[in-house]
Amino acid sequence: HVAAYDEAQRTNPACTGTSGGVYSQPFLDAVNKPLYNMFMGVENMSPFLYALVRFVKPIRCLEVGAGCTTVWLLQALEDNRLELEQLRALAKPASFR
Repeated sequence: HVAAYDEAQRTNPACTGTSGGVYSQPFLDAVNKPLYNMFMGVENMSPFLYALVRFVKPIRCLEVGAGCTTVWLLQALEDNRLELEQLRALAKPASFR
């Protein structure tokens, strides 16, 4: 199963992990400049919330307000969804693929 997971990461540009999601350059370019404000104090909170959601793996979360942290939370939820899809695909017996 490890080889199949490695192949999925290599071939899927939207794959989760350190090669995709929040670590992708397009994501960082999209959130850092237009949404960042040095007086909001979210420069440390956004990555923390991303990591928390990735660790706890909720299906949904509720955020009050909308700002820089919103896109980080959405990316974490999407990365969790993609990871779950990949794990489900790996869990299927080889004869059903």
